[in-house]
Amino acid sequence: MKNCSKGSIWRKWDLHVHTPFSILNNQFGDDFDNYVRKLFRSAIDHNVSAIGLTDYCLLDGYKKVVEDYILNDDKLAELFDEDEIRKIKNIAIFPNLEFRLDKLVVGKEVDLKWNRRTNFHVILSNELSPTLIQSEFLSRIQFETHAETGLKAERRVLTKENLIEYGNRLIEEHPEFRGQSALAVGICNASVNTSEIAELLTEDGRFKKNYLLALPCDEDLSRVSWNSAGHGTRKTLIQQSQLIFSSNKRTRSFLLGDYHDNPSSFRKEFGLPKACIWGSDAHAYETLFEPDEENNTWIKADLTFEGLKQVVFEPRSRVAIQDTCPGDKVSYEVIDSVRFKDSSGKNIFPEYKIELNSDLNSIIGGKSSGKSLLLYHISRTANKEETVKKCDLAKASTYPEFENESNFDFEITWNDNTKQSFRETNEQRPITYIPQLYINKLAEESGRDQLNELVLEILYQDREIKLGAEELFKKCDSLNESISTQVTKLVSLRHKYAKEKGEKEKIGAENSVNNEKEKIIEKIEKIKKSSGFTPDERKIYKKLSDRLSVT
Repeated sequence: MKNCSKGSIWRKWDLHVHTPFSILNNQFGDDFDNYVRKLFRSAIDHNVSAIGLTDYCLLDGYKKVVEDYILNDDKLAELFDEDEIRKIKNIAIFPNLEFRLDKLVVGKEVDLKWNRRTNFHVILSNELSPTLIQSEFLSRIQFETHAETGLKAERRVLTKENLIEYGNRLIEEHPEFRGQSALAVGICNASVNTSEIAELLTEDGRFKKNYLLALPCDEDLSRVSWNSAGHGTRKTLIQQSQLIFSSNKRTRSFLLGDYHDNPSSFRKEFGLPKACIWGSDAHAYETLFEPDEENNTWIKADLTFEGLKQVVFEPRSRVAIQDTCPGDKVSYEVIDSVRFKDSSGKNIFPEYKIELNSDLNSIIGGKSSGKSLLLYHISRTANKEETVKKCDLAKASTYPEFENESNFDFEITWNDNTKQSFRETNEQRPITYIPQLYINKLAEESGRDQLNELVLEILYQDREIKLGAEELFKKCDSLNESISTQVTKLVSLRHKYAKEKGEKEKIGAENSVNNEKEKIIEKIEKIKKSSGFTPDERKIYKKLSDRLSVT
């Protein structure tokens, strides 16, 4: 399998797919050609990029798929066409060994028919050969097979021959097991210890950085109450695990530390936050890459074991469990690849495609190595108007030596499979181009408005930020309208106040007016007294005066 030159992108992974050699509950049958044919065609149909081939205790299924099919071009050609083979070669395949632990989950037989042991997975790097895994790891694991009274239990290494021998003895001693194969009985009853497995892997430098321990904590272990004597066992298994098989949202939140007061309290109790993954656990063709409730596992990483290990360190941002790809974008707005086209024969530019990531790309090189030239031609091909405008403002180079060279061209391939040519482009795609020195120009006083527009344009690429900003701008417009209304009202009140103040000043000062008023009242009283009118006559006089004033 080739490394993907696009780097870390969201891809669908299913790390729990069984083979016909998974003797417990095998529903694939014995036709391995048919299994391989349906496995890979189903993976292609479901757009699965990585598969964890899983067997109980043994590596036979993974070994056969890799050695007899993936590395055998003639065999692949018998089963698939060229396009299918090309796609199969780009699927990453990892060995996933599933064990029964020496921790027993006790329950009523109606609930747990076998009084089941906890399952445990070891996912190994696909850079390790099946022969190495078998000889230096599996063949060193031991399990208890028999004990004499008062003595230490006898132990055997975990090989198919020893499992069959163990199963035969159990069938002979326990008639209820009759009717099942000796290997199946041996696998069901053989149990291993997680600490011993971890020790074997860490003490050998070939395995030390090439394994991941994964625990299906919602399968049987969830039956162990945190408030019971099994608390310590449950906690230790989670502490030892680097990955957790679970699609439960509450479990995922818990193992990311969201239910703890702070990250340090979770680390103190469980160690590193745990990444949750999920798989189809397929034992039959109809369930291949069909996880429960469409809980697909999406991992943002390269298709390598190192890429998978990255989710251990970034469990919140590198993995998602959901139906659709979390990184879906509008295809005609995402560049798939670019390339220079030079027919001059001078070999100025290599013509291989430069594949781009749909999120972040970093162009690294020394001074005058072509970084700005590459960015310019991407922008110029995608949107000539935007590029020319920005270059004019920044006084940036437009590389006329290539623009005027008829043998030179540049091509963009978009994710919707459309292409744009430097020489023939008419369509303008929405881009933001920032040439060298452009920010310097914007930082000047005359470029402040353009700088604000550029910042908003970049921020608005995030839909949530855009919606939030638009809501804030609406509030600002409403507040500005309210402020304008209040300012108008204030101006009117001030005008009215000034007018009434002027009228008051014309009348005179308050003390002078009051003094004059008192003088007039005194004069009125004197006139009343000198007139000799009786009170009744005064009333008659007032009545007649009022009538005259009306007319």
